[in-house]
Amino acid sequence: MRHWMTLKSTCNALFTGYSHSLIWFLEDDERLSDTVKDIFSDDNADIYLSIVSLWEMAIKIGLGKLKLSQLLEQVIDTLE
Repeated sequence: MRHWMTLKSTCNALFTGYSHSLIWFLEDDERLSDTVKDIFSDDNADIYLSIVSLWEMAIKIGLGKLKLSQLLEQVIDTLE
């Protein structure tokens, strides 16, 4: 099974199969590149996120291994 990789295409779309890119964006982490920050922030960009990323985040929050500055439910509402 292939995992999606984070990439920027000429149509201003972001394909991400990695939970950390979403987490870094949500938490304004300096490890996220400016290019990816710009795409996440662009209301016209198409962002494709694997549902597994949200599932992984929920598991890590439940185990106490991840703390976000907002509730995961708020993140999901924002993504919809």
